Amino acid sequence: MFGRTHILIGVAGWVVAAETLGQPLSVESLAAAALGSLLPDIDHPRAMLGRRLPGVSHIIRAVAGHRGFTHSAFAVVLLVLGLNALSPANWHLALVLGMASHLMADMLTPGGIPLLWPVKMRIRSPLVFRSGGVVEYSLNFAVLGGLVWFFR
Repeated sequence: MFGRTHILIGVAGWVVAAETLGQPLSVESLAAAALGSLLPDIDHPRAMLGRRLPGVSHIIRAVAGHRGFTHSAFAVVLLVLGLNALSPANWHLALVLGMASHLMADMLTPGGIPLLWPVKMRIRSPLVFRSGGVVEYSLNFAVLGGLVWFFR
């Protein structure tokens, strides 16, 4: 999926979660959800985040490949543990939710993800679609419409 799709899904997921959990929507938490939604693709030098951190991106890709460790539940757990070492903040949950939304979205693509890394088995949804096609654009339109409706 494209970065903009991941951002839309991550931010929309945070908006729904914040409303459900009674958490305040802040600029920081929305930015954290967007950042978290891009974080797994730090392993790809041409991805939105990878282009901004090319050195980091190339190292991670050389060590783990694309859609390896960073696309796993293990990476999410490490993020949670790292954030727990800091003092609690509203944006921590948004960052984790954004990252988790990326993994769920990539499970909708034919390649799936190694959710149980280091086990090499890839997990994907029975209903899949290719990145950049009409389904992804329709998904963007639907999610954006849902956000507009929510904030009306």
